Amino acid sequence: MKAIGSRMAEHVQLAASKAKSQASKRDEDKSLSAGAWLGMGMIAALAIYSIAMLVFEWNHSQDEVRIYLSDIIGEERFYAVNTTICVTLLASTALLFIVALRLLGPVALLNTVRLFFVSQILVFGYLAFDDRFRVHEWLGEKLETADHYYLLLVAAAEFLFLLTIGRSQIQRGKSRLWLTLAAAFFVLMIGVDALAPEDGFLRLSIEDLAKTWGCFFSFSLLGSKSRCQYVH
Repeated sequence: MKAIGSRMAEHVQLAASKAKSQASKRDEDKSLSAGAWLGMGMIAALAIYSIAMLVFEWNHSQDEVRIYLSDIIGEERFYAVNTTICVTLLASTALLFIVALRLLGPVALLNTVRLFFVSQILVFGYLAFDDRFRVHEWLGEKLETADHYYLLLVAAAEFLFLLTIGRSQIQRGKSRLWLTLAAAFFVLMIGVDALAPEDGFLRLSIEDLAKTWGCFFSFSLLGSKSRCQYVH
C-alpha cells in the first residue's frame, strides 16, 4: 500500500508539473505573438512610408520630395546638434522600452509591467517626435497659447503613469535617483521656458542643456539594473 501511494503521489506530481509547463508555454507563446505583431507593425509602417515617398516623387518631382528626404542643413557644420542629441536619447529610450517589452518573461504578474513599458514607449516616442518636429510650438502658434502648456500635459501624464502602473518600477535600485534627476532637469527646462525673459542671460543655453540632461537621465533610468530583473 505504501508503494502504491508513493507511485500515485509521483503521478500527481508529474501531472501537475506537466500542466504548469503547458501553461507556461502558452503564456510564452502569447508573449512571442505580441512581439511578432509589434515587429510586423513596424515593418508595415516603414513599408507604407516608403511607398508614400515613392508615389509622392512619382506624382510631383525630386525637388518637392527633397523637402521630406533632405538632411538637416544649416550654416554651420554642427547645426542643431543639441536637438540631435536629445532626439537620439529620447528615441533610444523608447526603443529600449520596446526591446524590454519583447523580452519580458511570460509571467501573468508582469501585465502591469508590460502596461508601464507601453506607456513609456508612447511618452518617449512622442517626446522624440515633438522635439524633432516642434509639435508643441506648432500647437502654440495655431491655438495662440503658450506652448509650454502642452509639455506640461505630457509631464502630467507621465507623473500619473509613474504613480500608478509604474510605482513599483521607481522604487528599485537607482531608478528613483535617475527619475528624480530627470524630473528636476525637465522642470528646470519648462520653468526657464515659461518664466525667463526671451533675451535673458544664458536663457537659451540653460533651457536646452536642461532638456539634454533630462533626456540623458531618462535614458539612464532604463539602463539601470532594475530594468533587467524581469527579462530572461
